[in-house]
Amino acid sequence: MALKLGLGRRPRRPPYHDSIRPDGKLKVALVRPCRSPMPYSGLMKVFIGSPIHGLERFRDAAARAASALRHDVKRSEDFSATADTPQQACLAGVRWGDAVVLLLGPRYGERQPSGLSATHEEYLEAKSRCPVLGSFKAT
Repeated sequence: MALKLGLGRRPRRPPYHDSIRPDGKLKVALVRPCRSPMPYSGLMKVFIGSPIHGLERFRDAAARAASALRHDVKRSEDFSATADTPQQACLAGVRWGDAVVLLLGPRYGERQPSGLSATHEEYLEAKSRCPVLGSFKAT
């Protein structure tokens, strides 16, 4: 009888959920986006961007979390040598993704010829075309 009434079910989480656990590790879960311009098929292509130095373990944790949910994940480390600059390859990764996870920290990152950091350029590319999940680590 409890199953028919829906008792014992867990409450629904918001479309994107991230938090820092008590042990200081980043916990990220990507679930079905609401109001997405793309139809939801259960799997998403997720691009994970962040400044190169200082957030390696958080990029790894975000990639593991998205992969555990069976999403296809790309990070800047995943691009092989191409004729493009590394930043052009990352912007292509942003365009490839159905969702973008940006991990931010106390460093702004290396400035590109535009005067913006690579991660800032990735955000500007992503914000008009797909859901963007941002997470900030203060120190």
